[in-house]
Amino acid sequence: MSFVKRILKKLFPIVFLKECFLWYNKIKLRTLDALFYPHYKISEDSFLRDFYLIPVQEYKISLIKELSSSVTPYFKFWELWKDHEYIVHLQKPCVIEPATGWAFVEGNKLVSESLGLGHAPHVRKPGLFSFFIKKRRTTKFSKIVSLRDTGEDNYFHFYNDVIGKIFFLKNEGIDLNDYTFIVHEKLWEKNYFQSIYNSSTFLKSLKWHVQKDDFVEANESIFCKPLTHKPEIFQEISSQVLREFSQAGRRIYLKRSRSRLRFVENEEEIENVLINLGFQVVDAALLNLEEQVRLFSSVRFLVAIHGAGLTNIFFRQGQPLSMLEIFPYPENGCLPFHYIMLAQQNKFRYNAMIGERSSRNFSGGFNVNPVKLKEEVIRILEYDET
Repeated sequence: MSFVKRILKKLFPIVFLKECFLWYNKIKLRTLDALFYPHYKISEDSFLRDFYLIPVQEYKISLIKELSSSVTPYFKFWELWKDHEYIVHLQKPCVIEPATGWAFVEGNKLVSESLGLGHAPHVRKPGLFSFFIKKRRTTKFSKIVSLRDTGEDNYFHFYNDVIGKIFFLKNEGIDLNDYTFIVHEKLWEKNYFQSIYNSSTFLKSLKWHVQKDDFVEANESIFCKPLTHKPEIFQEISSQVLREFSQAGRRIYLKRSRSRLRFVENEEEIENVLINLGFQVVDAALLNLEEQVRLFSSVRFLVAIHGAGLTNIFFRQGQPLSMLEIFPYPENGCLPFHYIMLAQQNKFRYNAMIGERSSRNFSGGFNVNPVKLKEEVIRILEYDET
């Protein structure tokens, strides 16, 4: 299967392949998956916490305040969007499948709450052969907390939805010493996971199991999802690492490689604009965590293409930051809220601009108008000088 994927990636644009997979997965969810993986209904008394909340109202912020009129309509959706926050204490035997992280009880009954965004159409279920036919290797525990997540390979979701679960449970009064924490091998081996882990006495004091190809069996399990962008979680995570603040006015442009899903086609043109305005060009994907923390705790002005590297702005907590986020054209009429939310919570000055469709739009490429970019950046710089 991996060989087929490599061939397809060489033949077709990644954006096209993602769209094809989404349609395929939607059909599969309604047919084969519905038949072979029926959902298990969690009893009400298994929920230690269960709320649907509007994040911007909970945090008393507005995403559209002081934004440019050209981008305001694309953020309005999030002003009333609800998120699900919950803690499930499942006191019956379950098994966690290794490839996807789904939990199952009574054989093949799927626990929807075992993955935070389990109802999303892009989330795949286990392969039928590997789940029903292939011989299993199992690892057994008495009590576990699952850190498996649909976004566990993404840098932002690592903080918000994976490692954040630990601090969420801690703040809710769960005795973490009673449980073994389940994390997937791919995440465990990432540089940023190891850096956070090795710098934190608290995290190292917990019991861990790195799930590889083994099915994890447990008599008692906790599955949870904190409300997105919980400020206290990001504050606790940032306290685990050493930050070096600077008031020197460092200017950074965060670029993205052409090998990524989202990139600027006229990259050289906009780099020249920003370099002439005193910006240093950086690709966060080439930095380890220590280098990213050092960079973002000292940045004063930031221009960045939308992407997970922007997560690092929370390392600038408590210090001034002015930023401009650049998006590709929003085909679905809505812009992602991840980093405007972080910016508003930390009282950073935030604005955004939208790129233009390009000839390689279906491959993830888009253009940025250099004249408009220069105007937006100068506006930020001049505002902070007044």
